[in-house]
Amino acid sequence: MKLLFSLFFVFGLVAAQNWQVNYNNEQGCKEGCNNCNTPTIIGNSCAGDKIGDPYRHNTVAVLEELDARLSATLPVIELRNSDFATGTYRTPQSAVYKLMEDIVFNPNPNDGWLPTQAQTDSGAYPAETYQLGFFAGIAVEHSNVVIDLNGHEIRQHRDFYLVQRFWSAIDSNQPFPNNEGPAVFTNLKLVSGLIIKNGRMGLTSHHGIHLNEPTLVLIKDIVFHEFEVAAISINGADRIVVRDCEMRGSSKIVPVNGLFSASWFLRPFLRRAAADPAMEAITLNLVNAELEDGTFGPLVVTASSALARIENALNAMITEWQTGTPSTSNDVASIRNPSGLPDGGDTMGIILNKVSVAVGGITTTIPNDVQASNDVTLLNCDIADIVGAATEFMAVADGPGPTHGRDPVGAVVDVLRIIRLGNPIPNTQPQELETFFKGNMVANAQILLGKIQNTGNFPNFHWGRQFMPPAFVNYAESNPQITAQQFFANNPDLRIIDQGDQMFHFVKGTHGVRLTGLVGVRIADMHISDVHDKAPPFQALPFRLVEGVQRFHHPGAAAGSPGYQGALARGTLIGSCVIDTIDGLTIETITSEQGIAVPYDSINEVTTKKAARVIIRGNNVLTNR
Repeated sequence: MKLLFSLFFVFGLVAAQNWQVNYNNEQGCKEGCNNCNTPTIIGNSCAGDKIGDPYRHNTVAVLEELDARLSATLPVIELRNSDFATGTYRTPQSAVYKLMEDIVFNPNPNDGWLPTQAQTDSGAYPAETYQLGFFAGIAVEHSNVVIDLNGHEIRQHRDFYLVQRFWSAIDSNQPFPNNEGPAVFTNLKLVSGLIIKNGRMGLTSHHGIHLNEPTLVLIKDIVFHEFEVAAISINGADRIVVRDCEMRGSSKIVPVNGLFSASWFLRPFLRRAAADPAMEAITLNLVNAELEDGTFGPLVVTASSALARIENALNAMITEWQTGTPSTSNDVASIRNPSGLPDGGDTMGIILNKVSVAVGGITTTIPNDVQASNDVTLLNCDIADIVGAATEFMAVADGPGPTHGRDPVGAVVDVLRIIRLGNPIPNTQPQELETFFKGNMVANAQILLGKIQNTGNFPNFHWGRQFMPPAFVNYAESNPQITAQQFFANNPDLRIIDQGDQMFHFVKGTHGVRLTGLVGVRIADMHISDVHDKAPPFQALPFRLVEGVQRFHHPGAAAGSPGYQGALARGTLIGSCVIDTIDGLTIETITSEQGIAVPYDSINEVTTKKAARVIIRGNNVLTNR
């Protein structure tokens, strides 16, 4: 049952405790306080008590002084759209970078919006760093940098927004920490002294600002809107201040789902395979597959035919997006996103995390100084209209550990969703239908590449993150076709892993703010409202599996919060943190259509030293959490 009422937050000296809400609609002030005019807070301090002014903290003063000094002494480099026409702007030196007009990022549209071979060969865009394409508008490669938006906006062009599914307006010199992410990254440059201020960040397929392991960062006076993952996402920061910023809504016009990304990133692997006669000669032979027109029949898949089918669908999707005329292609329908909402594992206003990517579970203990993000201040930020709808993908693994079927960039091989229903199975109550592998353009290409890799004949081919259990190939090529139930009966070591998304990120729902693995956090005058999760509940498989099939949760599910979180809405999630001060935090109107709404969630080892003026109201909260 969902209840709508005004909630008042009980918040005191907290250590390792879950969120608590006082369910009384009227609550008096703490005894002994003389300046409480409204019954809004009880806890460690009353609304009028001074608990240490976060605005006057030393780090705030240091960063404001750094901004003034760098802005006055560094050379000024003016940026215009022409500076972004051929790709990411890589900072060439310590300087003030000032936008002179709104930047609409749309690089190399005549070359597939990707770095050209000449750009790669020249080192302008190194292959390792830019293997996912142009991942940023501005890549910060130097310390002591000021990015002055100068009242202007930076955003993706609509066409580039469609095709480049991993992009941030401002990022580090590479999109992931070293040795993490969907591919191999090893050249992260650690920067110290970064000021980003005075403007707007608009349409982006991932983040407004995304940084890895920076030191001394000030982000101020920015309005963010139409982001898919988060307005601000920072991993492993030391001494960071975010102040006077507005996060005015996540994107509601997401045109495609996770299969589009998987298709887009499979193309270079298929191109290289198709160019090799020995690899092109290896085929995936399907007895009764779903064809491009939606009918079923025999299908022989080669690297070149898989590539052609994917490119046909991608080109048709691009035309649909540009013209507004829907394609009738069955393959386009498989990559289209009718809801318009982000379908990845998380949608958030702000995510600040320890040293590491934030796609797994919540860290279970407060990290040490090396692994934690240290000295974090959030002042006068307004976060509103965050809406997500995560889609869960069932992975299948061959034994324990990271052995789930995945393609070269880590996308899950979704062998359990792409099924064709057949005849009723006798003696099943309720009545079950036979289920057969039907494939789709993505799964066919993934399994073909896995079959080629499993021959062992191509050790010098760059296989990336790919892992393909041989049982997947046997299941797809079975003749006569075997059912999914028989697939598991024939392979007792296989296990189902749930609670992940298309990229095997742990699904965690929709959040206003997520803070995980931080030490020394100060929050003042933050307002979070209208956080809505529209995801379906835990997504059961479309058939009942035979008894005895092993089923496991994503490894992230073991980290602190039981149960499926994909349909969970949170105003604030704090996990394994030390909070020094909260002085002014209002959370209101947090809802979930089919899950749980939690205004304030504290997970694992959390210590909150001082808190005041924390108000929770107007929330649609399930009482069973």
